[in-house]
Amino acid sequence: MPTPTRLALVDIGTNTTKFVTVRLAGSGFEETGFSKATTRLGGGLFTGGGVSREAIDATSESIRRFRASTDDRTALFAFATYALRKARNAPYVIHTLERALGTKLHILSGKREARFAWLSARRNLRLTKPYSVLVDIGGGSTELAVVHHRRVLHARSYSLGALHLTERFIASDPPSKNETTQLNAAVQKTVSSALARAGIAGIGAVRMDLIVSGGSVGTAVRMLTPRPRESGRQSCHGIQRGAIEALRDRCVTMTLSRRKQLHGLEPDRADIIYAGLAILLEFMRGCGKRVALFNSAGVRHGAIIHLIENDFRW
Repeated sequence: MPTPTRLALVDIGTNTTKFVTVRLAGSGFEETGFSKATTRLGGGLFTGGGVSREAIDATSESIRRFRASTDDRTALFAFATYALRKARNAPYVIHTLERALGTKLHILSGKREARFAWLSARRNLRLTKPYSVLVDIGGGSTELAVVHHRRVLHARSYSLGALHLTERFIASDPPSKNETTQLNAAVQKTVSSALARAGIAGIGAVRMDLIVSGGSVGTAVRMLTPRPRESGRQSCHGIQRGAIEALRDRCVTMTLSRRKQLHGLEPDRADIIYAGLAILLEFMRGCGKRVALFNSAGVRHGAIIHLIENDFRW
């Protein structure tokens, strides 16, 4: 295809559909627009096995609104992740969403999703350690990549997402002690196995940068960012483990209606924030890191980098 000068990307996640537009210049790009919608394509997937009609309609409608805001000179690409890797009715959902998109919907493998998250972090952050450990926390899965001097040693996806865990373990409002204990035990088991498989113990905390991304992480950063005229030590790019622990402990005691009123917490994410924080904390503990670096762009920038480097082909 002719080299475009503008590109639009639709990132269809398990919990959120994201839309980004960029201006292309040579081998680089500049983000010119970003929006998102909580469409919950994977809502109920873990009990019913398929994507619901309501979620398909919500996702399709959000895509149509986005398409209406772009012009014919903008190259449109789209990808989906965990929900459409797992749904029993994935072929039907993909066909329906492609009609709304007007273009092919590419389904990322878990390994490629992890690699894209790394490409994004490499572009957007200053990394100083010989090893980089990348954790991208989504609604249905978490991706883990281990990189040594820009060489990817390990890239894998795990069925460990904020929406997935909430639907599996949390039924009370606020969550009960038994529910959170079971959720945390499941997170610890999966994270421990993932880090062992990736060889994290042989690296050591002082030799690695831990990079975290995904909707739950971005929400935590917003919640910890001081309001205007307030002081605080929390950095947009350095996430303190102690601050995350305090935030988790605060959220778990609140009803959903109270959580929805918290500074920086979008109401549509208030029900799944505890699970997202639990995943983040367990990876920080398992890696022995008190501070993690936050990459706000996540997988979407990695996908754009990949498209540019591969003549706009998946």
